[in-house]
Formats: sequence, structure tokens, C-alpha cells
Amino acid sequence: MEQFSNIMQFDQWVIDSANKFCISADEVEMYNGTLFVRGCTAREASRLQTVFEKCGVGVVVTPGTEYSFDFV
Repeated sequence: MEQFSNIMQFDQWVIDSANKFCISADEVEMYNGTLFVRGCTAREASRLQTVFEKCGVGVVVTPGTEYSFDFV
């Protein structure tokens, strides 16, 4: 399980992970604790969800014109 000392460190880890695993994404951003990834494939979004879950971070993914990742 990942350990974070503050929310900014967590946000940066999330953004870095999205940029690493969603290589076809047009845009990656965090807003109010939700990660938005525009332009990635379903496979990349699924892979990113798996990365978060394997690190002990609960996440709910909502597909659409962009994928949103809500952390629980």
C-alpha cells in the first residue's frame, strides 16, 4: 500500500500514474479529488484502475467522453 504524507503528494502520484499508463490520453487533470482522463482507451483506463487497486487505493471509474476516477 502506498503511503502519502499529504493530499498534494497523493494527487501528484495519481497524475503521474495516469500519464504513465494512459499514453494516448489528450488531457489528465485532478479536480476536487477526482481524476479526469480525456482521450484514453478503455484498456488504458482499466489498466490504470488496476494500478490504483493493487496499491490499496479504492476507486470508482465512470466512463463517458472522458474517464473519471473517484477515490474512496
